[in-house]
Amino acid sequence: MVLPQPRHPLPARGLRQPKLAIEPSAVDWLSLGALPIGLVFFAGTAVGALRRRAGHVRARGDYPALARDLGLDYRPSRYATGVGSLVGSIDGYRLLVDPDDQRRILLTWNTPPGLILHHRADTRRPPPGYVPFRLDNPAAQAFFRTTFATKAGLEQLGDGAGLEPFAVALTGLRGHKDTSITDAGITLSFDFGNPPFIPAEVVRHVVLATVRLARTLAPP
Repeated sequence: MVLPQPRHPLPARGLRQPKLAIEPSAVDWLSLGALPIGLVFFAGTAVGALRRRAGHVRARGDYPALARDLGLDYRPSRYATGVGSLVGSIDGYRLLVDPDDQRRILLTWNTPPGLILHHRADTRRPPPGYVPFRLDNPAAQAFFRTTFATKAGLEQLGDGAGLEPFAVALTGLRGHKDTSITDAGITLSFDFGNPPFIPAEVVRHVVLATVRLARTLAPP
């Protein structure tokens, strides 16, 4: 009688049987300590959302006391979950902190300094009476990428050293998007995600730096 042959022949005596590589399953990866990319991404997104939510709640609680410290008025938001706004005057300059709608801080002055400065590059031509120029101060030139001025504005500005403390205070500030200086005033926009808010410590830092700059450019 002929016995059936095995489907896979047995290795010869004395020869080492090769080891088969087995790909780990998804559960094996977890046991090895490596998390799937999707789970890591989800965890990072969740942490970011929680952080923004916590910052929004903290700002809602901090704004009334911040208004008193800065000598401004606090106005509750028209939105149920809004932060509210700060309005008033400091050293004769009108100030508005609006984190809910415009996400910006605005200072207006009575005497325009004859300057148009933008943090972002702007390729449009200067308005009538203004000419492009370059700031001699390195910190100011690095921060303000668009610079126009009238003849009187250039004479008053000088080498631009008066802009340096403001440029240093704003450079690298978290959440800062843009700054513009025009005949109307100084406008700073921010983005800290949704729901919209501007942290109280950022408001305090920016308001004080902006008022100091206003004293330099357009003394009250």
